[in-house]
Amino acid sequence: MHPLVRWQFRGGIEEKDRKAFLFTNVTDSKGRTYDIPVVVGAIAANEEIYRIGMGVPLEKIEETWQRAMAAPIKPKLVEDAPCQEIVYTGDDLLKPGQGLDGIPVPISTPGWDNASVHDALAVHHQRSDSGIQNMGNYRAK
Repeated sequence: MHPLVRWQFRGGIEEKDRKAFLFTNVTDSKGRTYDIPVVVGAIAANEEIYRIGMGVPLEKIEETWQRAMAAPIKPKLVEDAPCQEIVYTGDDLLKPGQGLDGIPVPISTPGWDNASVHDALAVHHQRSDSGIQNMGNYRAK
């Protein structure tokens, strides 16, 4: 996956011509297959993709962000959601494919990375001192 992605971001392809990639038949270097597709570049491979994701004209993106940050929406706790259809807990997490090893995570530089890297990881957190909540996309190992 990453050679294609690196090629477009470091290989001289102009930003306007960059694409998002959807990989639906994912196999790792050890031959393991995954039933989870992987998308790369879908958040902001180029301005047009970002604009579509924001749902506004390009010139309205900053204004839209400013308005959103000034009036955050309080999160809604749900008891039943599609992401909760399959839940592994306790010792079940130690079984092959039921922990983090069941998620196809690209390694950007095989042989050099010390671990897989999760890009655009949606992280929800709450400050203990003020109770203010935030959600952001981060890179994590």
